[in-house]
Amino acid sequence: MAVPVTEIEGGDTEPTRRMIDRGLAKAHAWIAGEHFERGEVRYARRHYLQSLRHCWWQPAIVTRLLLLLLPGGAGAALYRRLQDFMS
Repeated sequence: MAVPVTEIEGGDTEPTRRMIDRGLAKAHAWIAGEHFERGEVRYARRHYLQSLRHCWWQPAIVTRLLLLLLPGGAGAALYRRLQDFMS
């Protein structure tokens, strides 16, 4: 039997819509990164967009999505350079 999240964390309240949206935004951003690593740019763009639908104020996600929208693989190359620079 599943235990409600509120019992696990010891809280008395249900998660707010904002908390749920932030969690979904993070999940979609992570999935997008995994798709990109596999060379599946189309799916990466889709999940970055879904992430922004849940939480629009994510400058890093906006930047990555815009890079992946550039034609001819130029955006993917810049995206990889950005990742190398950030790590």
